[in-house]
Amino acid sequence: MKINIAIVFKVIFLLTLCYYLVWILFGVKCAITGIDSGWVAPALSSGEKDFGFDGFSSGIGVGIFFTFTYAWFVPLYQVIYLITCGMIKLKKRIRHS
Repeated sequence: MKINIAIVFKVIFLLTLCYYLVWILFGVKCAITGIDSGWVAPALSSGEKDFGFDGFSSGIGVGIFFTFTYAWFVPLYQVIYLITCGMIKLKKRIRHS
Protein backbone atom coordinates (compact mmCIF):
# COMPACT_ATOMS: atom_id res chain seq x y z
CA MET A 1 0.00 0.00 0.00
CA LYS A 2 1.49 3.28 -1.13
CA ILE A 3 0.78 6.37 0.95
CA ASN A 4 0.97 9.72 -0.78
CA ILE A 5 3.10 12.00 1.43
CA ALA A 6 1.22 15.09 0.20
CA ILE A 7 -2.02 13.69 1.60
CA VAL A 8 -0.34 13.00 4.95
CA PHE A 9 0.93 16.60 5.15
CA LYS A 10 -2.51 17.93 4.20
CA VAL A 11 -4.20 15.84 6.90
CA ILE A 12 -1.70 17.11 9.47
CA PHE A 13 -2.39 20.68 8.33
CA LEU A 14 -6.15 20.20 8.68
CA LEU A 15 -5.69 18.69 12.14
CA THR A 16 -3.61 21.68 13.23
CA LEU A 17 -6.52 23.94 12.28
CA CYS A 18 -8.46 22.18 15.04
CA TYR A 19 -5.91 23.67 17.46
CA TYR A 20 -7.34 27.14 16.82
CA LEU A 21 -10.88 25.83 17.12
CA VAL A 22 -10.04 24.61 20.63
CA TRP A 23 -8.86 28.08 21.65
CA ILE A 24 -11.97 29.73 20.18
CA LEU A 25 -14.13 27.30 22.17
CA PHE A 26 -12.05 28.07 25.26
CA GLY A 27 -12.67 31.78 24.67
CA VAL A 28 -16.42 31.15 24.44
CA LYS A 29 -16.26 29.11 27.65
CA CYS A 30 -14.44 31.97 29.38
CA ALA A 31 -17.05 34.43 28.10
CA ILE A 32 -19.85 32.35 29.62
CA THR A 33 -18.33 31.03 32.85
CA GLY A 34 -15.84 33.84 33.40
CA ILE A 35 -12.09 33.95 33.80
CA ASP A 36 -10.10 35.45 36.65
CA SER A 37 -9.29 39.04 35.77
CA GLY A 38 -5.75 38.51 37.03
CA TRP A 39 -4.90 35.48 34.90
CA VAL A 40 -1.72 37.19 33.68
CA ALA A 41 -0.44 37.79 37.21
CA PRO A 42 -2.37 35.55 39.64
CA ALA A 43 -0.48 36.90 42.66
CA LEU A 44 -1.92 40.36 41.94
CA SER A 45 -5.46 39.09 41.35
CA SER A 46 -8.37 40.66 43.17
CA GLY A 47 -10.58 37.62 42.60
CA GLU A 48 -12.94 39.33 40.16
CA LYS A 49 -14.02 37.53 37.00
CA ASP A 50 -14.33 38.83 33.46
CA PHE A 51 -17.38 37.79 31.45
CA GLY A 52 -18.62 38.47 27.94
CA PHE A 53 -16.24 40.08 25.46
CA ASP A 54 -13.58 40.65 28.14
CA GLY A 55 -13.73 36.98 29.11
CA PHE A 56 -13.57 35.89 25.47
CA SER A 57 -10.59 38.12 24.70
CA SER A 58 -8.83 36.92 27.86
CA GLY A 59 -9.40 33.30 26.80
CA ILE A 60 -7.94 34.04 23.38
CA GLY A 61 -5.04 35.80 25.13
CA VAL A 62 -4.35 32.65 27.13
CA GLY A 63 -4.32 30.72 23.84
CA ILE A 64 -1.87 33.16 22.23
CA PHE A 65 0.37 33.05 25.30
CA PHE A 66 0.28 29.24 25.34
CA THR A 67 1.01 29.10 21.60
CA PHE A 68 4.03 31.40 21.86
CA THR A 69 5.49 29.52 24.82
CA TYR A 70 4.65 25.85 24.26
CA ALA A 71 2.98 25.19 20.90
CA TRP A 72 5.03 27.46 18.61
CA PHE A 73 5.52 24.56 16.18
CA VAL A 74 1.82 24.58 15.16
CA PRO A 75 1.85 27.96 13.37
CA LEU A 76 5.39 27.26 12.14
CA TYR A 77 4.24 24.04 10.45
CA GLN A 78 1.26 25.82 8.93
CA VAL A 79 3.37 28.64 7.50
CA ILE A 80 5.89 26.20 6.01
CA TYR A 81 3.06 24.07 4.57
CA LEU A 82 1.30 27.06 2.99
CA ILE A 83 4.52 28.48 1.50
CA THR A 84 5.48 25.07 0.10
CA CYS A 85 2.03 24.49 -1.42
CA GLY A 86 2.07 27.97 -2.93
CA MET A 87 5.48 27.38 -4.48
CA ILE A 88 4.38 24.02 -5.92
CA LYS A 89 1.23 25.54 -7.44
CA LEU A 90 3.24 28.44 -8.88
CA LYS A 91 5.77 26.02 -10.34
CA LYS A 92 2.96 23.98 -11.97
CA ARG A 93 1.34 27.13 -13.36
CA ILE A 94 4.64 28.34 -14.85
CA ARG A 95 5.39 24.91 -16.32
CA HIS A 96 1.96 24.63 -18.02
CA SER A 97 1.96 28.11 -19.52
